[in-house]
Amino acid sequence: MDVCALVLLSLIGAARCYSLSYYETLIAKEIKRASTYVFPKDAGGFRSANTEPRGFGVFDFAVIGSGSAGSVVASRLSEDRNWTVLLLEAGGEENHFTEIPAMSTYAAGLECNWGFNSTPQTACCLAMGGVCPFPRGKSLGGTSAINVLVYSRGNKLDYERWSEDNPGWGYRDVLPYFLKSENSKIDDHDEGYHGRGGCLNVERHSPTSPKAVAFLTANQELGRSVVDFNGPNQVGAGRNQFNTIHGRRQSSAKAFLGHARLRPNLKIATHCYVTKLLVDSATRSATGVLFSHKGTQYVAKIRREVILSAGVVGSPTILMHSGIGPRHQLDELKIPTVQDLDVGLHMHDHLMFYNMYFTTSITDEAYKLRESIARYLDGSGPFTIASNAQAAAYLPQSGTNSTVPDVEVVFIPTVRAPPDLHAGELQVSQMVAVILHPKTRGRIFLQSRDPFVYPLIDSRCLSDEEDLESVHKAIEKVMEFFDTKAFRAMNATLLPDPRCANRGFRSREYWTCLIRLTAMNAYHGGGTCRMGPDPSEGAVVDNKLRVYGVGNLRVADTSVVPITLSGHMSAPAMMIGERAADFIKMEHRT
Repeated sequence: MDVCALVLLSLIGAARCYSLSYYETLIAKEIKRASTYVFPKDAGGFRSANTEPRGFGVFDFAVIGSGSAGSVVASRLSEDRNWTVLLLEAGGEENHFTEIPAMSTYAAGLECNWGFNSTPQTACCLAMGGVCPFPRGKSLGGTSAINVLVYSRGNKLDYERWSEDNPGWGYRDVLPYFLKSENSKIDDHDEGYHGRGGCLNVERHSPTSPKAVAFLTANQELGRSVVDFNGPNQVGAGRNQFNTIHGRRQSSAKAFLGHARLRPNLKIATHCYVTKLLVDSATRSATGVLFSHKGTQYVAKIRREVILSAGVVGSPTILMHSGIGPRHQLDELKIPTVQDLDVGLHMHDHLMFYNMYFTTSITDEAYKLRESIARYLDGSGPFTIASNAQAAAYLPQSGTNSTVPDVEVVFIPTVRAPPDLHAGELQVSQMVAVILHPKTRGRIFLQSRDPFVYPLIDSRCLSDEEDLESVHKAIEKVMEFFDTKAFRAMNATLLPDPRCANRGFRSREYWTCLIRLTAMNAYHGGGTCRMGPDPSEGAVVDNKLRVYGVGNLRVADTSVVPITLSGHMSAPAMMIGERAADFIKMEHRT
């Protein structure tokens, strides 16, 4: 039996050792804690007392961040027993609560999320005072420990577009790396597009709501095929695929570090906040990492390479504090410039509009807590899915026959209705429109030279009027469902939002009001350390993920992705991790 299979079996077995009462107590305690937890405003809790750092050892490689990509990089590099690998993570271990997919919303309200927010926005998130949440994971597994777990790679033509300026990133180049990671448990997937023996489990939720079945039927009425989103044709509808193992969350850390952490040449250090990379001024190469752990400052020396996998926020922040970033910004903060690059700029993200709630004549079975736990321990039921996102449709804009989707419609058969709708005891369903290729670009920048002060995140969502029009077109797509036989058969009825009731229900003015109030970024960010052939045109890394102008330094996470992708970002992040490890192995073994 291979290593990955042993890890999967151990995860299943471990969860069964705990009683129903244990989970009842755990869930009640953590939900209550999430209701009162206040995110820290900065990283001051990591601040160290000593000014002269203590030595932490010498390693061949240091990987910063154990998220979707970093866990893969550390695992793959440590396969070579002749190399020593240090993996630094600011958060702690995952736990049995974060492992429950349905608890992701509550887990994101606890210390396993950095709790970042955007700067005040004028075109979106107005119901939240213009401040959009920007959740990023802070634990082993990173954001894959708190996300919605959808396994969605994007469209093959996305990768062809990516490779136009970056040779080696076309679909044929990246597909083998998706397959290498994956262990698909889906019987009806498209053969040749899925792996069977990788460490990352991919499965579907069970059981499927009859409302989700009606959603798929409605799509067929509208002329759309039921497809495998990760197969050759992405446009169409289907049941979502998830990174769960027997209904339990399988973060990147659980998938790739479960057995690897037993290797003597891999050191995993949690609760370590990286403040700066050390760059030799003579060789212009990274030589070490400065970090704080439990009130003490340490330095780890590196023989070969530093790999930044701290994510779309963390990686650019660390680079800028190390003097690698836009010179004019660094000069303003009196940070000596090591390399002038467009770090933190060109941030892209999907755009999400979720305010489309409706009722039906179908009532999904409701389980009491103890029964939900019992079903969870058996690998099924409502606790085995995050946000109940059972199905989706990937669609091009109206009037086009494109094979690249512009919008993702997420179908949620049962959801807790927001109090604004005054739905009472009615069981409410929801459809969410995700704009996959918005025009808006945001940025991440420092507000202080103090590395314990959080960066500023200016998402600028909906600042481009084309994006507003894209949301309107997506809403038109969603409204088509209510005219299908499948939706009429279950008496699907859209609920009005009283906050915009004076604009005329379902009018353009009504939707514009709601879009401005509630639309936000979809937490699928990229581009802040973007890949490209020329740093004078905004590139930070080359097509081998090497930072321009600084030796022995790479970035391996979604911050390098130069374009928007037609899917969620967790699967591409793990692919990037796989590729990074291979690039490094090829370079250092020759």
